[in-house]
Amino acid sequence: MSFDNLLKEFSVKTVLDEFVCGQLIGQSCAGDMALVEMLVNNLLGRMVDSDLTVRMLCVRGLGNLSSAGPAQVNL
Repeated sequence: MSFDNLLKEFSVKTVLDEFVCGQLIGQSCAGDMALVEMLVNNLLGRMVDSDLTVRMLCVRGLGNLSSAGPAQVNL
């Protein structure tokens, strides 16, 4: 396996991780504030990723926070 393939696989995994985090936030995580906070921290940490797709999914995921209700928005 070449280094380029390794980086590509890492990028795909990262993109999928951020997509899932954003979708979980959109589903309100069954009111589990600790889980929402962990997901938000994960998305915020990935906002500095070099991959544009990862950053875009982080912004979308954080946008889903507004549909989670006022308690989650005011973390």
